[in-house]
Amino acid sequence: MSSQAAQLLHHRQQMAQLGHAQAEIKGQQNNGKRPSETAGSNNVKRKPTDRNLPSKIESIIPEAKLYTQLQAQERKLDALVTRKRLDLQDALAKPSYTKKTLRIFVSNSATDQPYMIDQSLTSSGVPSWILKVEGRIVDSTGKLIPDQPKFSSFIHSMNIELDRDPMLYSEGNKIEWSKPSSGQETDGFEIKRRGDTDVRAKIELTLNNPAETYKLSKALAQLLGFETGSQSTVIMGLWQYIKFNSLQDPQEKHFINNDEHLRNIFYMPKMAFPQIPDLVKRHLFPLDPIIIEYTIRIDQPEFRPNQAYDIQVDVPDEYRAKLENMLSNTESQKEIVALDEKIVQCVHALHNANIKRDFFFGFSSKPTEFFESWIGSQTKDLETILGDSYSLELDDPRKTDLFSKPWINEAVFHYLSTKSQNQPMEPPRPSGY
Repeated sequence: MSSQAAQLLHHRQQMAQLGHAQAEIKGQQNNGKRPSETAGSNNVKRKPTDRNLPSKIESIIPEAKLYTQLQAQERKLDALVTRKRLDLQDALAKPSYTKKTLRIFVSNSATDQPYMIDQSLTSSGVPSWILKVEGRIVDSTGKLIPDQPKFSSFIHSMNIELDRDPMLYSEGNKIEWSKPSSGQETDGFEIKRRGDTDVRAKIELTLNNPAETYKLSKALAQLLGFETGSQSTVIMGLWQYIKFNSLQDPQEKHFINNDEHLRNIFYMPKMAFPQIPDLVKRHLFPLDPIIIEYTIRIDQPEFRPNQAYDIQVDVPDEYRAKLENMLSNTESQKEIVALDEKIVQCVHALHNANIKRDFFFGFSSKPTEFFESWIGSQTKDLETILGDSYSLELDDPRKTDLFSKPWINEAVFHYLSTKSQNQPMEPPRPSGY
């Protein structure tokens, strides 16, 4: 995604540089107006949006073919980047987890035991021990992976049962912990109790289930070939079994004719497709808790066994945050928009330069015809602007009969009155007076 966006940005930079070089062929532009209209223009400029070069520009500037090729490549990159962005957005809309190894360490320490003759004066003197249950995410080589979720985030509940005489210890032999709705996560748990003898402990851990994985019933697991999975995975496996064995009713496609195995699981000869999710739920159960048997030893101050317990847990995909940051980053988009605006300005300048070139080229090739055509177009524009009820033909001012028409005297009077403005003027005398 990032390499495609960088390539698109590089193409736009090339297009901007090419358009800028082509726009300099005529120096300063005059916004596409005729030379006589260049000075004193107060028209409001509108922001151009066209990025296509003039149709005849390639015959004048051969390098313009490169711009056309870059435009075609840009359209392909835009379509590719847009499709990839939509795919990533769809992927982020669904929860994404990866399987990682959670290594659990169980150890204990002992204090104030009878054999500890060099105890400090601050010691309470009551023999006790501390049971520690810790966990870390490790890689395939057993090395700890930094910046991973803490151990308690994977545990839903923990129950510890101690094998000791309840008459000697009023603290009780059962310790229960449930994950609170809010609170700081930790890398381990410590349980301190009194005692001067070894104690057997049974640790029962119930893991969180963010991916909603369940344990299948024995019959359904034998049919599908796996013991745990999500509800959607189970339904998909069941559908594959139905298709492979051609159990779909040929007349009523939304019904399944159960074979002997399905009848032994769902206890019905026929079932409809909408019934499958509810029927499957009856065969999905919570995952079994993890049981760890451990003996708390007090014959040494610190006891750490040479063994650990590895379990597979669902960890949020680490690339999800990177993808979210990449999709939310608008810096590259701003740079692309700025380059697009620069390209539009360069193309607009090329349009203006092309209009100016056509104007002067027409004047240099056929001056007489050019001026006749230009004066004619100016006359029509003037008539449109003034909205006069009469019209002048192109050759009328060259004929003497025009000045003998009855409206000439009045027109001259109004013209001279306008010119003089503050100087009163007598009306012209009729001819022959």
